[in-house]
Amino acid sequence: MVHVPTELMFFLPYTPRADADSRGYDDWIREIDNPFFNSAPGISHYSNWKVGEVLSGAIDFTHFDFMFVDPARVALIWSNESVAAFASGWNEQWGRDPQNPDLSVNYHIYQLEHEDGAITFDKNQVTVIMQPVESLAATGSRWDVPKALVGESPCTLIDVIFGPVPPAKFWTGAQAAFTGELIAAP
Repeated sequence: MVHVPTELMFFLPYTPRADADSRGYDDWIREIDNPFFNSAPGISHYSNWKVGEVLSGAIDFTHFDFMFVDPARVALIWSNESVAAFASGWNEQWGRDPQNPDLSVNYHIYQLEHEDGAITFDKNQVTVIMQPVESLAATGSRWDVPKALVGESPCTLIDVIFGPVPPAKFWTGAQAAFTGELIAAP
């Protein structure tokens, strides 16, 4: 398990175009997307995931990314012309409806601010709990969701638990809970 020292993260849920797998999406993520974002100024750690198992509730996406950022350098990300051009290129190549002016049709971006728990990262597995009703699992971190940059946030709290799936008591009754399988990380 790796300690990721940042109090600010962006959660990016999305579903790529239906033919993405047949066109090599996972390889593109590993070879191009993940290295690009992990080299962008202000990004501390970027990882790409596929939804594994939906444990409770319902979600409307198949993939998600975690973008841990340096709070003092976050403006460098959103003002970076290379990042904007790369995101536009992703939308053209992989977005479900790349010509739609409403970007939330293709992806969402939610700002998360650390509230409680150790901020760690484990490549083996992650469980995400949206709007948890229980106290935080000992191995997790709890994040406030103060705003959405793209789309509308479906919740105000998210628990991120790296490692084995926590007992059902931690996700039962939550708005949604799901596991993730890593595609790429540094």
